[in-house]
This record gives sequence, structure tokens and C-alpha cells, in this order.
Amino acid sequence: MAARHHRDSFGEFEIAVHVLLLSAYDALSQRYWRKGMVDALSDHMFAVHTLPHRYFSWRFRGNPLTWSGIDFNVDDAPRNIIVTTCHINQ
Repeated sequence: MAARHHRDSFGEFEIAVHVLLLSAYDALSQRYWRKGMVDALSDHMFAVHTLPHRYFSWRFRGNPLTWSGIDFNVDDAPRNIIVTTCHINQ
């Protein structure tokens, strides 16, 4: 995905911020938070990765194993910010 450019209030070009957002237990409340963040920061480029909201007791401790098999650099965009939910590193 190519970097998006936009004009700031002075008419100059800036490169949009690239955000990696990891939602490790994408239940209703986390989904609401995630979608709200993406909508509120629409000038940023988000790469969103989620895990389903099932098997909570396993997911709570097994997330690092699940995330370890995912290539987060598929679009070769540099990440300026990494945002995670609280269930990532338990």
C-alpha cells in the first residue's frame, strides 16, 4: 500500500502516520473501541489485526503464540505507532 499524502493547513504535503493496531480479543467492547479509534483518526493509515473473541481463558495466555505466526509487514509500510489492547502480553 502506498503512503497517503495530504495537505496541511499551509498547503504543504505531509506523509500520513502508519499505525499497527492489534486487538487480541475482539469482543464487542474492544471492537467498539477499535472502530472508534480508526474512525476518529481517519487521516492515519491503519493496519488492523484482530483475534476472535472465543476461548477467553486460552486466548488470555496464548496470544503471544498466535501473534508470532503473523507477518505484520505485508505492505512494507513503516509503522510509526503500535497500538494494542491489554490482552496482548499476558
